[in-house]
Amino acid sequence: MTFPLDPQIQRKLIEILRVIDKHEGVVGARIISDALKERGYPLGERGVRYHLRILDERGLTEGHGYAGRTITERGRKEIEEALVQDRIGFIHARIEEMIYQTDFNLEKERGPVIANITTIKKEDLDDALGVLRYLSEHGMSCRIKIIEEHASDYR
Repeated sequence: MTFPLDPQIQRKLIEILRVIDKHEGVVGARIISDALKERGYPLGERGVRYHLRILDERGLTEGHGYAGRTITERGRKEIEEALVQDRIGFIHARIEEMIYQTDFNLEKERGPVIANITTIKKEDLDDALGVLRYLSEHGMSCRIKIIEEHASDYR
């Protein structure tokens, strides 16, 4: 990712990119500032201009004088990556919540456990196994079971 490590600045930069991307044509600091306030980011025009300079330097936006900015193709890709990160963060938070709620009793063999179940098309199986192998080798999970569609334990 091309953003600084500070998550608050990163979120503001992504939101600014999203505002610019949603508007047709050139967008100025005032419009961006107003849109950010609606989204819960109280950032004035001066603050927006500061963040726009960062985006310009990174090639994510393009300046058009006093008229404002447009987003570049690189900026659009950055939004897509941020969306993926948001989804991963949501999934991670959900898993953490489920882990906290798990109370499986090994002796009684009762209680909920967490399982990540994925359906993979046969034509994608080789690629998926490569990814699963990589994850297993890097500590993600060592317990992987593959059940063929017509196997007796398939549900």
